[in-house]
Amino acid sequence: IDPINLVAEPLRTSLTHTIQETPLTEVAAWLQSQTGLNVVLDERALEDEGVLISEPVTESLAEIPLYQFLDRLERIGVDWKFEQGLVTLLPKEASLRNVQYNIGDLLDLEFKASDLIRALTESVQPESWVDGGGVSTVAVLGDVMFVRQVPRTHRKVAAFLESLRHPARRTWIDEPQEHEQVVEKLNTSASVQFQGTQLSQVIQTLADQHKINLRLDRVALRKAKISARLPITIEIRDQPIRTILQIITSQPPLTWYHRDGVLWIAPSDQPEIRKLALFDVRDLCRDMKDCERLQTAIEQQASPDSWSSAGGAAVIAFPKSGLMVVSHTEPNLDEVLTLLENYRTALKNSKRRISPEISALIQKIMDGDAPALPMAAGMGGMGGGMGVMF
Repeated sequence: IDPINLVAEPLRTSLTHTIQETPLTEVAAWLQSQTGLNVVLDERALEDEGVLISEPVTESLAEIPLYQFLDRLERIGVDWKFEQGLVTLLPKEASLRNVQYNIGDLLDLEFKASDLIRALTESVQPESWVDGGGVSTVAVLGDVMFVRQVPRTHRKVAAFLESLRHPARRTWIDEPQEHEQVVEKLNTSASVQFQGTQLSQVIQTLADQHKINLRLDRVALRKAKISARLPITIEIRDQPIRTILQIITSQPPLTWYHRDGVLWIAPSDQPEIRKLALFDVRDLCRDMKDCERLQTAIEQQASPDSWSSAGGAAVIAFPKSGLMVVSHTEPNLDEVLTLLENYRTALKNSKRRISPEISALIQKIMDGDAPALPMAAGMGGMGGGMGVMF
């Protein structure tokens, strides 16, 4: 579910520009001149949260939609909202607003309001809701879901609901289309050779050679006291770029993740970047009991210590039987998909077995001891055959 389809048309405007250590006030003025929108800073609210209007912004934009650039300002503590042609830059907690979502079509599809709320609050920014210690709320009245949240999470809520309307093997929730393009590039093979080359130069070279929007998270690196000049020595031939990145980031304590159209290199000790995906498992689950068994199997096989049931932050929720929402890191979401596909393959290759109850019934019929059954029970007369459950 691409967020560009969930934002207002003016926020889809593409921007191309290089911003280098530019004060936030000047960035706001530049945005206004480029988009024709009114862009204002809530200066008092920002300063109350320790964000100066002189805060420097550094960005490289190449045909980036406006909403995506605004999302990236979160890295310096700035959130945004858009109302009636006005973009306001403000602190995150100050951007809470109420939005109503019509879920009548989902209720018609036999989703239960209570299950929708539970799955939503467990998987979409769980720490932000009242039950998770936050301030956001959700309630359903009739066919309408009332949600009080910050704008970025509202977009996730909209994407969450939309994914339920169009389930697939795996549906990324609130992820731009560029995500899949980056994944394809990471799986392509490359060769690299660096001898004592600065980390920043290594990353820039990879970005330029393979046309990937790959960057250092300099703000996070400064906080972690990790230098962008750190020397990197590596020589690898004909390996996926994904593998090369894993080796490069294993030398210093670094990690990498995809967000806001950028592949970021960041300190490994920063909070995990969890993503959302919906998995259609109706072919694997007949009812909620089957769903619970599937959840248990996944939690035991894919990074067992990471799930909320084991004290971690990752979550599995079922808004309806057969539809599974998972909040986890991208590599673990890949692992979940692999487990599900392996399970499907194993089921196809496994021997079909008759349940003990049906086996006993067949034996009684053969012995002539079974009572006559109505047509609806699966017995169609002597020539009609017999329905057998496996």
